[in-house]
Amino acid sequence: MRRPPLAGRARFRRLDARDRAERLAHLARLGREAGRARFFAERLPSRPPEPTFAVGCWIDGRLRGVAELYDLPGHPGRAELAASVEPPFHGRGLGTILLDRLIVLARNRGIRSLLAFCAEDNARLIGLLRRFGARITVADGEARGTLDLLPATPATWALEGLEQWQAITSRAFALQRRWTIALARSGTTVGAELGAFTPWR
Repeated sequence: MRRPPLAGRARFRRLDARDRAERLAHLARLGREAGRARFFAERLPSRPPEPTFAVGCWIDGRLRGVAELYDLPGHPGRAELAASVEPPFHGRGLGTILLDRLIVLARNRGIRSLLAFCAEDNARLIGLLRRFGARITVADGEARGTLDLLPATPATWALEGLEQWQAITSRAFALQRRWTIALARSGTTVGAELGAFTPWR
């Protein structure tokens, strides 16, 4: 059953090196069952692999979902996909948005096929892959999904550019808020602080 949407609280953007600690914290919060479905193990690996690139979902300032892509050495044009959403946020459509955005990035980098591996009882990921048209095979307790991608188009490049611009402006507004709060706590008005940096004063 799909839960109500998050009413604008969710923010999506590409992750970078500064988000590594948040990404590891997200993986640690998956819990035993979600972690087993993702990693085929009862606990988080001591050193989870680093993705080539990833897209994250932030809710109220905390990373709650991730879609990741990993290069497959020796297999140009192919990559491995992994995705996870923390259990309290299941059923909100976050996985669909994350995968949608990751596919745009993959197409723009010449990737023509995505592979995904998970436990055969990981119904959420398998269902998500099927909604995107992936072929699913199951053997020895493991499910494998193969998703063929279309080539990049001007539309996919425009979508990536728009998302980058949104990420930049979001970071800028966050910095502005922190700056304003810091000035307020110090008793300095924003106008006075701006005046101090005006070249002709």
